[in-house]
Amino acid sequence: MTTYGWWVTHIFPEGGVPGWSFTSGLTHSFGWPELIVTGLSRPVMDGALNMFGELARGGRTPELDAPMPDVLEGHDVVLRQVHSYWHHALVGWSQWFAQHGEPDFVQVVWPDRNGWLPWEAEFDTRVGHLQPDLTVMPSEHAAGAWRAWAADSAWPGRKQTNGLVFASRSVVEAGVPVLGVCADLDGSWSFVDGAVIESSDQIVLTHLHHLIMADPTLDSQIALPPGWSAWRSGVGEPWNVVEDSD
Repeated sequence: MTTYGWWVTHIFPEGGVPGWSFTSGLTHSFGWPELIVTGLSRPVMDGALNMFGELARGGRTPELDAPMPDVLEGHDVVLRQVHSYWHHALVGWSQWFAQHGEPDFVQVVWPDRNGWLPWEAEFDTRVGHLQPDLTVMPSEHAAGAWRAWAADSAWPGRKQTNGLVFASRSVVEAGVPVLGVCADLDGSWSFVDGAVIESSDQIVLTHLHHLIMADPTLDSQIALPPGWSAWRSGVGEPWNVVEDSD
């Protein structure tokens, strides 16, 4: 950091989410937004971010939503503003480094092998899952691993279950839809199929990420207050939110 003015952090793939890399220090050192790039190999991503760091140190001004050449192995890339709702899920270390000021983050969007960008009709959709659209809120993003990862990262509580949640065994093992979401007063969460629970064997611990991957609509209950629950008659049906009795 003291030598170059920035550093790059890499996050390895996990839970179906490709790896990503991001910068810390560009805002502090050069007044640039911090950068994030996803879905490529670590050397390629880190190399691209370091190339941008050199441009920042040389006095270059970042240009949003315009092609930038000579950064990613001969391909143009485009810088796009990241919605702040993604920050906690993807760039927490850079947030910590900033301390008292939330930096802006910009996504380095790369094209497919033929030079087409994700929003162009000719783009190769086989590589579309490698980079999310970080310009929109996670809840407005297409269903998939990126949306699930963001929702899981922002979900409150879960201290009593080491980051896991309780779920009906039928939900986890048989794919039965979740019809009830319960926020317990101790910070734990339960995702149930609506059937009467007659024994502890019907409940298991699981990763929330997997539940949201299977049903992205569950993230609508992320703000459910402790001591309340939400119920519905089926997937896509409206939720009825009620305060649980003692």
